[in-house]
Parts: sequence; structure tokens; C-alpha cells
Amino acid sequence: MLKWIDLQRLALILLISITAPTLVAPGALAQDSEWNQAIALNNRGVDLAKSGQYIEAIEALKQAIRLQSNFPSAYYNLGCVYAGLVRSEEAIAAFQQALRLKPDYPEALNNLGMVYSELGQYKKAVESLKQAIYVKPDLAEAHYNLGYALSRAGKHKEAIESYKQAIILKPDFAEAYGRLALLYLHRGKRGLALEQYSVLKSLNQDMARSLFETIYRDKLLDVSER
Repeated sequence: MLKWIDLQRLALILLISITAPTLVAPGALAQDSEWNQAIALNNRGVDLAKSGQYIEAIEALKQAIRLQSNFPSAYYNLGCVYAGLVRSEEAIAAFQQALRLKPDYPEALNNLGMVYSELGQYKKAVESLKQAIYVKPDLAEAHYNLGYALSRAGKHKEAIESYKQAIILKPDFAEAYGRLALLYLHRGKRGLALEQYSVLKSLNQDMARSLFETIYRDKLLDVSER
């Protein structure tokens, strides 16, 4: 069965549709026709993926790439579909090719870092996510994913700062409040964890309920162990 990734843990920036470029070089009509076909296939791939037809989406995106091999958005979208299906190595290859064509592609850098985190390759994840933030400092998802990678690497203070920055950039980022609260709880700062819970319950009640249970389950365990 096909499995779509759990976005509550990591933030995958999803597929993008694009419009045709304006071409004025010699031979532009033929080139424009090829580009329009490739763009149509790219956008069809996006629509198919959004409707859950992932295998068909992959084929449409590959057709777009066969028509225009220097099409970073098509490689990016292909990487998104592979990542969503947890076909991690194929996702990495697609994102890397998008970045060869467009090195300052922050969304591709973010998603590449996310896949590395899923594989437990946190050093590579941190490098990719820091580069995404360098290119686009206001990319909240990259700060969030960096927080996750840093926390998994044991760098909890840095992770806390990354989650805080994600929240500054995106005040309704429920997952960031939840992850920040868990880090505070891990460090014994239950009061700060509860502050995040207070905000989270107005954003996502299911996540807030789970966090509340975690906070007070740990409190009960502490009491029982004394």
C-alpha cells in the first residue's frame, strides 16, 4: 500500500505548478512548444499526486523531464512524490538533480534535508537545511526541520532556537509548538512545555491533547518513581 509521509514530524514543502516562460531567443517557437508540453506534463503530475495517483504522477513528471532535461521544478516535484511515498533514495537523487540545475533552490534544499533526517543522516540534514535557510531565511519549514535534525543529533539548545525561529516566522505552526514543548519537557522544563500547550490547543486540538497526556503522564511517572 502506498504511504504518504507524516507531516507532523517533518515539514515537506509540497508540489508546485508553474506557468510557461517567455522566450525571445532564435528558435523560440519550437522551444516554446517543447517547454509548454513539459510544463503541462509537470502540472499534470502535480494534479495526479494531489489526487493520490502517485505512480501516474511519477510517469507524467518523468515525461516532462524527458522533454526538458534542464527542468528543475519537474525534478523537484518528482522528489516530492518519491519523498511522500518514502522512496528516499529516489527522492534524494531527484532533489540533488534539481539543485544541480538550480543551486539556490531553498525548497529543494529543505526537502533534501528532510529526507536525510528520515534516514537518520542528521549531519547531512543539518548541512542542507542550513543552506536552505541561508538562501531563504524566512523559510519556516527549514527552521522547523533543522530543529528536528538538531534534536535528533542531541543538540537540544540549538534545536530549541530553531523551533522558536520557525514559530516567529509562522505563528500558527502547530507542529513547531508541539516539538518545542517536547524538547522543553525532555529538559525538565514542564512550565515552558505547558506554555506551548496553551498556544497549541487553539491551533490543533488533537495534537494539544496528545501533548497534554504526554506532559502529565511523565509527571505521574516522576511521582511513582520517588
